[in-house]
Amino acid sequence: MSREPYERKPVKHTFRWILKEPFMAAAALVLLFGVLSSWFTIETRHQHILQGLQRDARLIAQALNQQHIADFDGSIRDRQQPAYRRLQEQLAALVPLYPSIEIISLLKHDHNGTLVTLLETGVDFTEGDPVPAQTSPGVAEAMQTGAEYLIGPLKTERGRQIHVLIPVTHANTGQLLAVLKAEADAVKIRYHSRGAALIPLVTCALLMGILLCGRFIQHFQQRENLHRVRHTQVWIVALCGLTLTLCGTWMSYTFEQQRIQRTFEQMADTESLGLSITLNILRDISLAGLSSFMAGKPDLSMEDFQEYTSHLLHIPAIDALSWSPLVPRRDREAFEANARREITPSFRIWERNDSGRIIPAQDRDLYYPLLYRAPLAGNEHVLGFDIASEPLRRIAMETTLNDGIPSASDPLVLQKGEYREYGLLLYLPIFQQNTEVLRGFITSVLPLESLLASTTGGTWNPQTPLMHLDIWQLRTGHPPLLLTSTDQALAHHDRTPDFSVNRPLLVFGKAFMVSAEPGTSFHAMHPNNMITLTLLSGLLITSALTLLVATFINRHTELEHLVQERTQALHSSNEYLYATLRSIGDGVISTDASGNVTGLNLVAQALTGWHEEQAIGHPITEIFHIVHATTRQTAFNPVERSLREGVIVGLANHTVLISRDGTEYQIADSCAPIRDKAGTVSGAVLVFRDVTEEYLARQKLQESEETYRALVSGLPDIVLRFDHEGRHVFASDNIALTGAHEPASLLGKTHMDLGLPRAWHEAVMQVFASGQANELEYSYDGALGYRQYNWRLVPEFNADGTVSSVLTISRDITEHRRAEQHYRMLFQRMLDGFALHEMLCNEQGTAIDYRFLTVNPAFEQLTGLKGMDVVGRTIREIMPEIEDIWIQCYAGVALSGEEKVFDQYSVELGRHFHVRAFNTGKGQFATLFTDITERKRHEEELHEQIRQGIEQVRQQDLIIYEQRRKEALLQLLVNLAHQWRQPLNVIGLLAQQIEDELELDHQQRLFVKKWVNGIMGQLEDLSTIIDRFTGLHDAKDIPASYALRDLCEEAKELLLGHLRGRGIEVCCTIDPGLTLRACRSDWVEIFLKLLENVANIVDERHLEGAQIMIAAESQGAETIITIEDNAGGIRAEILPRVFDPYVTTAFMSRDKGLGLYLVQRIIVDRYQGSVMAENTEFGARFILRVKDML
Repeated sequence: MSREPYERKPVKHTFRWILKEPFMAAAALVLLFGVLSSWFTIETRHQHILQGLQRDARLIAQALNQQHIADFDGSIRDRQQPAYRRLQEQLAALVPLYPSIEIISLLKHDHNGTLVTLLETGVDFTEGDPVPAQTSPGVAEAMQTGAEYLIGPLKTERGRQIHVLIPVTHANTGQLLAVLKAEADAVKIRYHSRGAALIPLVTCALLMGILLCGRFIQHFQQRENLHRVRHTQVWIVALCGLTLTLCGTWMSYTFEQQRIQRTFEQMADTESLGLSITLNILRDISLAGLSSFMAGKPDLSMEDFQEYTSHLLHIPAIDALSWSPLVPRRDREAFEANARREITPSFRIWERNDSGRIIPAQDRDLYYPLLYRAPLAGNEHVLGFDIASEPLRRIAMETTLNDGIPSASDPLVLQKGEYREYGLLLYLPIFQQNTEVLRGFITSVLPLESLLASTTGGTWNPQTPLMHLDIWQLRTGHPPLLLTSTDQALAHHDRTPDFSVNRPLLVFGKAFMVSAEPGTSFHAMHPNNMITLTLLSGLLITSALTLLVATFINRHTELEHLVQERTQALHSSNEYLYATLRSIGDGVISTDASGNVTGLNLVAQALTGWHEEQAIGHPITEIFHIVHATTRQTAFNPVERSLREGVIVGLANHTVLISRDGTEYQIADSCAPIRDKAGTVSGAVLVFRDVTEEYLARQKLQESEETYRALVSGLPDIVLRFDHEGRHVFASDNIALTGAHEPASLLGKTHMDLGLPRAWHEAVMQVFASGQANELEYSYDGALGYRQYNWRLVPEFNADGTVSSVLTISRDITEHRRAEQHYRMLFQRMLDGFALHEMLCNEQGTAIDYRFLTVNPAFEQLTGLKGMDVVGRTIREIMPEIEDIWIQCYAGVALSGEEKVFDQYSVELGRHFHVRAFNTGKGQFATLFTDITERKRHEEELHEQIRQGIEQVRQQDLIIYEQRRKEALLQLLVNLAHQWRQPLNVIGLLAQQIEDELELDHQQRLFVKKWVNGIMGQLEDLSTIIDRFTGLHDAKDIPASYALRDLCEEAKELLLGHLRGRGIEVCCTIDPGLTLRACRSDWVEIFLKLLENVANIVDERHLEGAQIMIAAESQGAETIITIEDNAGGIRAEILPRVFDPYVTTAFMSRDKGLGLYLVQRIIVDRYQGSVMAENTEFGARFILRVKDML
């Protein structure tokens, strides 16, 4: 293989300068390092601040009342609405909460399609025409696409600003309602970002000082002809290494702290979102339904009120509900007399004086006495209290009455025995139906601490909390007021959190904030160990480099001589090497210093398609044509870099070699420089091999794994996946059951290609554009006839956060919709029952009974009573047990002419009726009624279905959370394994080199060898532990036959330190020959969770001498495993539901009650088995029945 010497003078001169001035060369590198690291830290901090700004704006948009935003039409009428004034006050109270946000505004199209500024903090829009929105980049796009935009910096009248545009969409319909714009000062943000560059700049200055001092010392020693230069270089290397170690420690700590903060933000958002959802449901569903009920019940009885509100009292956020009708002064005596008759003999309208004593209500024009209370038991003493007699309540009532919408009072202290907590009084005005005449107020007591406790799920550990949740009230011009906290001591002056997460709540005319701060348990779960790891790694690397530099300087002369001898021997064997290269199985191409080909072996000729005599003299880029496999762009040729820098260069991943005839090969391997005797690069040798088959096999394996993970085994729904063009890339087999298409016929085609509606394709593309899930319903008239489907579209993301594909799930809901339609038709066509009555009175004129005069056939069908059996008879003759209250109710209709409408339940008939009673003449009345028994039953079934649906979604979220937690644990173990192996290898190499480098006598050598062997043994043990942890969650774990005893021992060994520290003895008596076909990680995790469960109980109860006995036996196709302990057993109230989610056997446990639930799910779902728990005389026993995994 011939070569042509070529001298690259610039490279040669540069290399000579580096050898002559190493300190100056290092100073240039340090300067470059300082500039790049400063730029990187500034940009990282800047992006972090912008992400926080965008997150704050998104939380504000989520807190808005969507119904109120939808009601605004952008006209001047909006400014007169009470909801508009409330929203403006609430947003003004939020601005001080976010220092980065200066102005918050809402943009919306008016009825003419003009984009107007609906409102803006700091600006009064209550008068004048709507203000057109200022045109700025991104606003029109946000209004069209419904996507979030972060724009800036922009030059505006207020200076350089950054605008965040957040769409406000309807949660149910997905309709774009408005765009929230948050404006921030770009100059302040950039100023805060530049502060992050302080540490890199200081580090750069220190390194420059060290190197300049070294250069001065070196110059001085050379001038004075001193021979201590090598010591100076060693000290310079050590000082630079320590400086870089400190800088790296700070940077790694900062980045890890930001990662921990992002993790906490996700957890805090989940917890605070539950509180927001609870308040929205209370406002939009519970209280709205109660308002509708009260408006349709002009003659409300205590029984009606108690019956309707009974289900509302199960909501943890509602402590009590009460009804206070409006009573004019002239009707006070009659009202009190009637209440004494119907409710309690001691009823009166009362209030409290200034000293807190109960006195009769003073004379005033209107009273609002508390007439009905739910729950009533224990609260009878509050009946008759005039709620308008207290100033705080009266102000809230006046605000509610003026606005006509529910409002809350300012926070007040609720007294529950000796316990006190903050709470809110919610006032709901009730008007006469279809009028604006006030009937009274519904009052709801909202205890904030109970609300917060229901949101956290009741699993909060006050000693080691995962996080602290606080509720604050925000008021314009006032500091935030703390209302309640999960921290029972409320010792906020003792809490100094590193960071906190705030979520605004805009409800009931007030502005609140949920603040989350990390607790001790969170810090324990997410320790910032990067300082120790980085510092130890830096010190080890610095020590190793210092030792290497010292060794290099000491042996520099010997090595130079040795290199010259070996280089001469290498050149003498050139022809032998040439023959060897032509015979190897990889392709080999050699070039001269200019990059022209000087030789090819046979394999290289076959892969490139060039004969050697044709290729010699041509540039390497012409012979060796490589491109990127995905982008098809020309790949960087490694020969150029190897010649330029004189280093070994590997080919990039996904590199394709295009042969002369167009054939493509996936290739791998590297290029190395060829040096002459003087060390000058005289050429390069390129070694490569064909890895096409390996690449294709790996790519197919990856695609199949991704597809498998995306599918849900046994899912009855239709599962589809789409690419960026809207083409089908996957279709589940059950789509063929619809009779429309076969799965294979869909692949690679869009909805339009298949003749399906274009709206379906647009729905898929909308998910790609927004990156957010969507859900809708559609109908399809196909081979199975007219069908209706529920369609859920979920985006799938790449590692960089972009949407890679869209996964959709379709469910047939045709029968469900038909059942609903049939029910409505049946309800509408039912005939009303009719009966005419005559009221019977005693001598004093008091109604005592009434007689049936006539009934229609529908009456007979609805009641089951024959007309001939009831006409002419009284109600007491037909139903002797009838209550007097119903006779008095109908007496009011017959004698006064007042019409009444109500729902009545007949105990004798066991039916519910909707009754309308009206006067037909003197002493007579008629009843028109409808059987609503089925409607009542359907309402109860609907409530039950909603409850079951919520529970099902909660369990699915639980499983997804656990899967994500396991994936995060796997990534953590892999990262730890990678980070620990590098320093372990360096320590091993240094330990082995000690024995070779030191000149020792026989005894000293034996002593050193003993310690070196000990170090190597410890390193091997650490490596084994790392392999076990990473193998425990191996994603490629496949079913195989394992000895149950080995799996038990493996779990025991992983928890050995944990168990020994608590004095727990584990005795495993499983037969070594007993095997089970299973996934190894499943059973190690089952044993781990059961052992951890006992360890948590031992910790909580401070037990000593705890024992765990594990046994197993085979019974036919089943294997029975028993785990028994003597830790005192499971509490009796928990035992029946010990396998339910969020139920924990140990109060101190930090797994939030998921361990035993996941054990049950693994055994039931994967091994067709069962698990049960029972208490024994001394502890608890878990019995597992399983079968081999299929």
